[in-house]
Amino acid sequence: MSHSNPLEAFKLNTFFLKALTVWHVENPTYRLYKIFVVFSFAVTFFSAWICALVNYNVSEISENFYYLPAMSTGPLKYAIFQKNFTNIVNLTHLLETQYAKIRTENQKKIFDESVIFERKVMKNFAILIIPTCVAMFIVPYFQDRREMPLIVWFPFDYKQPVVFDLVYFILAFACISIAYTNVSTDAFFYTCLIQIETQCEIVSDTLRNLDKIVTNGFRNVAESRKIFIECIEQYNVILRYTKIVSDTYQGILVVQFFCSLVALCLTMYKLSLTEDLYFAIYEMHWYDASKQIQNEVFIFMGQLEKPIVFYVANIFSLDLDTFKKIMQKAWSFFTALKNMHDIRNN
Repeated sequence: MSHSNPLEAFKLNTFFLKALTVWHVENPTYRLYKIFVVFSFAVTFFSAWICALVNYNVSEISENFYYLPAMSTGPLKYAIFQKNFTNIVNLTHLLETQYAKIRTENQKKIFDESVIFERKVMKNFAILIIPTCVAMFIVPYFQDRREMPLIVWFPFDYKQPVVFDLVYFILAFACISIAYTNVSTDAFFYTCLIQIETQCEIVSDTLRNLDKIVTNGFRNVAESRKIFIECIEQYNVILRYTKIVSDTYQGILVVQFFCSLVALCLTMYKLSLTEDLYFAIYEMHWYDASKQIQNEVFIFMGQLEKPIVFYVANIFSLDLDTFKKIMQKAWSFFTALKNMHDIRNN
């Protein structure tokens, strides 16, 4: 049976990475476009963070900086992906030149289903971003009172007619590109993991049906041994492939984890501010009010004893206790995996 090209799984993902200049393309025009993309990322990233640092004590402004952790992941992932692009190229070459031969119809089905699934994931992610981008960066431009899509700082008056349009375009373009950079780099990592799973399934299927794949079964010693050695070689390819993916994405995963952690902490901090409502009761001079108001204040304070809580899928509450449980479970799971890995190596 003919060889299948595993890079088909990365085709749609690579298209987006090239459109975002994350993927290297040797072309003078493309190089100019890449300079503009990097410039827009830098302008958006630094103008937003400078504004946050300068106005951190201004509540009307600082309360709108909840998007900074999510916005920061895109440029950081872009830089890390660029830094490790040689590893990415080695990874694709490894898949292209050393991917195992598809020997059975079942293995071809496994491979085809993985490619279809990976394309579907990337396509769905790309489509789901569109409503958010349109609502946040396109619709506000056409409103009567036009405002920048982000709260930013510039050392010049950007509210002049032509300047405003130019700055708005750069910010909107950068934010949309950052959103798709996040999705594309994450989807690339996810596709790599699916490829590892697919290769393992193919090796398992070959070993499970080795006597059926080989002509005359195990009586054909030479061919049986040849295919068995090929399975060992393919497993070694999987290990090398996994090592490259791990080395390439360890920085990106740290950025993703840290920014998600900061975003979650900011969310919990915002929720904790609702406690001020309870203490505000004591400052309202309720003791000077009528008996009826005092009774109503007492009832209202009873309501305030129950904090405002958001639920995820109506199951998990988004609060400090849940966060601590997630961290404890994640650490326990990581420790268990590490112990299993150490036992296997020993």
